[in-house]
Amino acid sequence: MTSLTIYIRSTLFTGDRALGLNCHVTVLTRSLSRLDEISDISRAGKRLSGLIGDVRSFETPDCFDVLVHAATDVASTPSPLVTFDTCVRGTERVLELATRTQTGMLLLLSSGAVYGPQPSDMERISETYSGGPSTLSPHAAYAEGKRAAEWLTMAHASHGSFKATVARCFAFVGPYLPLDRQFAIGNFIRDALSGQPIHVRGDGSAIRSYMHATDLAAWLWTILISGSSGCAYNVGGAESISIADLARRVAATCGGPQDVVVAQAPTLGRPTERYVPNISKARQAFDLPDPMGLDISIQRTVRWLRAR
Repeated sequence: MTSLTIYIRSTLFTGDRALGLNCHVTVLTRSLSRLDEISDISRAGKRLSGLIGDVRSFETPDCFDVLVHAATDVASTPSPLVTFDTCVRGTERVLELATRTQTGMLLLLSSGAVYGPQPSDMERISETYSGGPSTLSPHAAYAEGKRAAEWLTMAHASHGSFKATVARCFAFVGPYLPLDRQFAIGNFIRDALSGQPIHVRGDGSAIRSYMHATDLAAWLWTILISGSSGCAYNVGGAESISIADLARRVAATCGGPQDVVVAQAPTLGRPTERYVPNISKARQAFDLPDPMGLDISIQRTVRWLRAR
């Protein structure tokens, strides 16, 4: 369960209050105290409850109309084997629940990692790209696990017992984003808010795009409800930017003038690493507006952090 997923659920409760949807949400978690810390169970009342367990082995007697499977925390797993096992056995357990309880809809949160390395001459990667991660690299455990999770989900859904859609998520920014993990933009914001120089590991040439959690929530609910069963949709930001330039944008947004320290000089002739989605499929299918711009996304994240 990611922290950003909690933000997604909070938007459901906002809609619930406004429209009287009478929603009840059960969140699988390894820690009820952590869940309460980031989602405020007491305020949600009976609409939100926590279920203690591991996604690979949890038990519940409850039935659910809708399942959102987002339970792969790559940052806290101790080895590639555990990462892969969590992806695969966790998905199998969720699918067992969906089949047993006759769930109506299931959304699998997958990743742009399933495409493998994005070709340097491909500006944006689309759902039709048939590449994949290296089967010889232990570091591909997360990507291979997500590929297996997608296949398992579609194999089960093909029997027609429930509708299944896949959201291939890329990079995000917003409330609850960890500031001390592997997320570059979170680390940059942490450094800027503390008045320290912003450190960029590597040469900063890699290209990314970032979507704010508000748009992430809206896109995921839209894909769950309106997406076509058996389909995958890219979810991510529209504006591409190098990691070095991202650090400079964060410094400027936070009021600067923080120094930006890039660890290495670019290697001449080395292909540029890219991780940028083509999001036209989802936008056209659901008539979605442009995602929030990068500067506004950073500003809103910084305001939220300062308020807390």
